Amino acid sequence: MNQAASLLGAALLLVLPGVHAQGDMGQILGQLREVVLAENRGSSEVESAAALVAKQSGDGSWPDIDYAGKRDMQWEPSAHATRIQNLAVAYCTPGSPCFGHPPVAAAIHRALGYWR
Repeated sequence: MNQAASLLGAALLLVLPGVHAQGDMGQILGQLREVVLAENRGSSEVESAAALVAKQSGDGSWPDIDYAGKRDMQWEPSAHATRIQNLAVAYCTPGSPCFGHPPVAAAIHRALGYWR
């Protein structure tokens, strides 16, 4: 569960670039955003963002994830958080085919809304 929370936090940092914190906190958030982007640039997950958008259900879930899963070691719903991060990185990475693409932003918001 901590991994899922970390991934969601990273995704939020990526998709909320317009949120401006002041002083040291703003600098920390900016650096963290750049680290997350740098670690994921060019990954195959970023390349598959368009496929994730296409496979996503209207409610923001993905039909191949067992959201009722309860196994501790391979908690399937954590894949949802990973997909949100992948979409966010693709959306925020210049040169990505999904960079700034409104349907990707909408998919991110639907996915975040699914876990409200």
